[in-house]
Amino acid sequence: MLHISFWNILFVVINMLIDYWIMKKFLFARVVAVIDARENMIKDRFNEAETKAKEADEKKAEYQEKMKTVHEQADQILADAHTEADHLHERRIAEANAEADQIRQKAKEQIERDQKKAEEETREQIATLAMMAAKKIMEEGHEGVLHK
Repeated sequence: MLHISFWNILFVVINMLIDYWIMKKFLFARVVAVIDARENMIKDRFNEAETKAKEADEKKAEYQEKMKTVHEQADQILADAHTEADHLHERRIAEANAEADQIRQKAKEQIERDQKKAEEETREQIATLAMMAAKKIMEEGHEGVLHK
């Protein structure tokens, strides 16, 4: 049978108190220290992650600002290039028109020279034909007079 005595209960309680004190003295302090260290490490990593996230956001904002600037510069360069191309195109057209005007002027002058030359040749041919006709008329006139 089971026999419970006062002294057994007292020794069990004293034994439990001693075990509790030993565990508290040697085990609980170390376990609590490990848990606190773990908690601090997690907090530090969390803070570090937050810091890195903020830095990443700042770098992203800087990158976006730089990209915006680069796009604006690229747009400006393109606009300048288009303007320069338009000016170059207009200048080339003006040069081509000036050259075409010179060619037309030279062609007009050449045509005028050719017309004068053709007129002179025509006059010479008309004069030659007139002379030949006059000569023929004179020959026929002398022959007609001689025949009568």
